Amino acid sequence: MATSHQPYEYSPHTKTPIQQRASKVSPANYAATQQTTTEAVPVAPLQHKPRSHWLVFFGLGMTMVIASVLIWNVIVAPFVQSVLDTWQYGNARISALSVVVGHADSPQHPTRLLAFMLQGHVTIIELPGGNGSSVHIYDGPMFSGNSKENVVVTLEVQDVNHDGKPDVIVHIEGVSTTPILFNNGTSFQWTVP
Repeated sequence: MATSHQPYEYSPHTKTPIQQRASKVSPANYAATQQTTTEAVPVAPLQHKPRSHWLVFFGLGMTMVIASVLIWNVIVAPFVQSVLDTWQYGNARISALSVVVGHADSPQHPTRLLAFMLQGHVTIIELPGGNGSSVHIYDGPMFSGNSKENVVVTLEVQDVNHDGKPDVIVHIEGVSTTPILFNNGTSFQWTVP
């Protein structure tokens, strides 16, 4: 059986050979590893990262705020308003009001007013005294826009011209003007009687 030759050291205590480590440096090579050089080692100059001015971060923050506001106003708020309108008024966006306006009505049988947007026109239906046989339909101003059928029309009753007869103020979602139906005693009209 062939074995490779490896030098052994003897320990005085055990009388058994101790195998020499491969990493042990022999005395001849020890002097060569202990020589030091006195040459100067070149050191690279420290490189500083360029820092951004604080206005860059401020500008990025303001851009994010403006983008957030735009997203809120263009996407989130209209969606939330549409959902709330659907919950409140249904898919047809019809608002109803029961009120005494002096058109063959009484507190026991008030006049029913229905308001909605129909093909871009504000339409108001009056059922005097809740009676469906004498219906008055008031076709109001026309409005244009992408979602004109989804606009909510609400009504408010108030004596606007101070003649003692309640008039109907028409509130249209997203429109700053408020058309008024004036009470002439037997029906309503868009112009002052």
